[in-house]
Amino acid sequence: MQQLDKEREQNQLWFQSEKLVGGVLYVDLFAGDLKKMRDKIPYLKEMGINFLHLMPLLRPRDGLNDGGYAVQNFRDVDRRLGTYDDLRKLSRVLHQEGINLVLDFVMNHTAKEHGWAQAAMSGHPRYQRFFHMFDDRALPDMYEQHLIEVFPDFAPGNFSFYPQIDKWVWTTFYEFQWDLNYANPDVFHAMFEEMIHLVNTGADCLRLDAVPYLWKKLGTHCQNQEEAHHLLRA
Repeated sequence: MQQLDKEREQNQLWFQSEKLVGGVLYVDLFAGDLKKMRDKIPYLKEMGINFLHLMPLLRPRDGLNDGGYAVQNFRDVDRRLGTYDDLRKLSRVLHQEGINLVLDFVMNHTAKEHGWAQAAMSGHPRYQRFFHMFDDRALPDMYEQHLIEVFPDFAPGNFSFYPQIDKWVWTTFYEFQWDLNYANPDVFHAMFEEMIHLVNTGADCLRLDAVPYLWKKLGTHCQNQEEAHHLLRA
């Protein structure tokens, strides 16, 4: 991987090559689990695929999880699919066969069962600042005047009330997905560490999920703000 990194430093737009043929799949639906994915590699090569995007496979919350995008633990794989070691082994085999690996990294939010959210729910001030929390509806109502509902039929509104802490929490997607507060530098640092941990599985690229929503600005629809682009460039 180090040699590959050096080569790509000389050609930083390698991923735009017309020689790359992409494929996107859910591991459980395509192969069953990460170990069985290795058995599918000959088929992928027969199809000419050399840029493989595996849909969310980090450990999600139990029950409804937005197709895996409600991550409970960034350092654990969905137990139905295997282990982190299985992911590393699959990455090595894919590279041996000339296939690049793309993984999802959910930047905008965590599941409410994530350790940070659980600490916030227990009243820990540091972790309450990891999320957008409000003591009443005054500010949420002001934001809502300009916000777009992502799932109006299933999850109306962009804020959810939690009586355990007597606070409203920003939940752009579903109530079980808590938006992270990137105005807090600690959040950026913590998420950067999670990102590097995922990259070290051997991923060639990360698909950064829900990044238009990273920055909240009153009086706007809070999508594609300039600050969100600054965060991505950082």
